[in-house]
Amino acid sequence: MKVKNEIIRFNSLLKNTDKKNLKSITPHHWDKIIRNDAQIIDMRNNFEYNLGTFKGAINLCLINFTDLKDKTTELNKLDRKKKTAIFCTGGIRCEKAGKYLSDIGFEDVYQLQGGIINYLNSTKNKYWKGECFVFDDRILLKGNS
Repeated sequence: MKVKNEIIRFNSLLKNTDKKNLKSITPHHWDKIIRNDAQIIDMRNNFEYNLGTFKGAINLCLINFTDLKDKTTELNKLDRKKKTAIFCTGGIRCEKAGKYLSDIGFEDVYQLQGGIINYLNSTKNKYWKGECFVFDDRILLKGNS
């Protein structure tokens, strides 16, 4: 067994941010948040985004997750005081992304608990369009198209 410092590499030190700015919410609560004027950010890479995403989600055009810290221009265009809903495949990237967004001044960040996989398995997925790439033998999970 090999021990790694990070499961998902970010290549940037994160501050010990007060977690009150990051809220992990269930898929059912997620639907309410994204329906009510939240900015929705897809924390996955461009390939994954193009396969499927939530309606109205912002694509940061990431090649790798580590590119997030280089997206200052795109993030500066967003309202840091507005509710910000972030999601990824299983939730791991959002743990780091949520802390990072809080560190750079986003005040009200919501993370989809368990990611897209949990959402597709727990809801009627009326806000999801397309498919979701997963990192195992399933390859793609089907959502509503």
